[in-house]
Amino acid sequence: MRIQHTKSTILLVFCLLITMLFPGTAAASPGFSDVNGNAWYADAVGYLADRNIIAGYGDGTFGPARDVTVAEFLAMTIQALDIPVSTTSGTWSQPFIQAGQANNFFDRHWFSDYNQPISRGDVALILSRALELDVPGRYGLRTEINDYRDIPTPYRDYALNVYGAGLMAGYPDGTLGLDRSITRAEAACLVRKIVPGSPVLAGGPATGTDGTFSYQGVTLGLSRTDALSKLGQPDRISENQWGGQWYVYNRDYRRFAMIGIQSGVVNALFSNAALDTPLDLSIGTPYGGLSASKIPILDSTYADHYNQFKLAERNGDTVLTVFFDNLDGKRISGLFYRMADGHTTAQGSTVQQDMARDLFDLINATRVRKGLPVLTWSDPAATAARNHARDMHDRTYFSHTCLSGSSPQDRLERQGIDWSWSGENLAAGQRDVFQAHNALLNSTSHRTSILSPNFKQLGTGIWIGPNAYRFYYVENYFTSR
Repeated sequence: MRIQHTKSTILLVFCLLITMLFPGTAAASPGFSDVNGNAWYADAVGYLADRNIIAGYGDGTFGPARDVTVAEFLAMTIQALDIPVSTTSGTWSQPFIQAGQANNFFDRHWFSDYNQPISRGDVALILSRALELDVPGRYGLRTEINDYRDIPTPYRDYALNVYGAGLMAGYPDGTLGLDRSITRAEAACLVRKIVPGSPVLAGGPATGTDGTFSYQGVTLGLSRTDALSKLGQPDRISENQWGGQWYVYNRDYRRFAMIGIQSGVVNALFSNAALDTPLDLSIGTPYGGLSASKIPILDSTYADHYNQFKLAERNGDTVLTVFFDNLDGKRISGLFYRMADGHTTAQGSTVQQDMARDLFDLINATRVRKGLPVLTWSDPAATAARNHARDMHDRTYFSHTCLSGSSPQDRLERQGIDWSWSGENLAAGQRDVFQAHNALLNSTSHRTSILSPNFKQLGTGIWIGPNAYRFYYVENYFTSR
């Protein structure tokens, strides 16, 4: 139902829930007035600008929607790879053109005008030759590129190399579109992938190393001490349901992440904002399908029924769950990368209360990505939510109205909350907060509560037990009078 301003009309929603190319949201680069901090390309622009690999214009703008020229792309690539250039007289681009020619990035007479927009085909050529790509089995990938037969013969090998290396994933319709131009924002995200130390240059996603996915340099298998040396102390530590801890970094929700620690070692990473990833798995990018030749899909039915899919790496030693937002262009909305073992379910009051805080953080990180203000935590609302979750478990029902007849608003008022707006989301059956949040986000009515600009406060409650659906989740949103 639609939320109204009057106290008598209340949002009551529930749902029984049983269980292409470019990086996502982050902070804008300082000084670029036209780079929004929530833009999908902001992280790449900021990263490259901080390293003087890219620059803006004299008016303080970056021009993310402008086509990138041949000269600009050459300059970005050469500076990203830290290739020396000689100081010569002439235009600003001349040293980069000469360096590109000297390093065999392209043949001398390939371009007639370096100030023209560069095509994706020429981007593929330059990157393939600059990185000396020679992807094993690339010819077997021809059937995955729907417009392969339309690619001019001189470009075909370059196309297969950049596609096979995960540099270009193509469009949702399965085409590479090498005749198209690319924008400065797209070019920045692409060049970000080739900076030394990136997953592509480290051997590519097909190698299955733990370094494939990371958060600010933290990868699976890293010691707790080394992780803290990279990230600093977490903003919050919570007990997780698998017998370990989450080190939660939530001070800036634009870079929200949870680092799993067990037995002194990083055994899990989660982010719905800023995980460094290979291929086309970056947060906020459209999901257009992945080839099993790159990372095998464990359970493809998840994509159809639960707005998520699971992938295996390193012979099954690690598991990646990719969540996507089906109501926002099927964009990737979260990544959960973990070691395959050590995930038996634990429970108890501390675990359940900490999971409720984790769910609260997930909601706020999602709101910030959508340009909405964060909600403040409410202990009374959390108590109401937790009590209702336990009551549904103990008396084996699932409803906004409890068996004694009380409504969500009754339960809030019982905790002393005088509200002007209120709403409640329920979920049951999901085995962790990530699945629960993703399921609610992909339900139109529940999404209304999560992303409502009218709510100011939130309390979440979780109960885990042996009855019925085992896991019960309650979210109580409200605004005080």
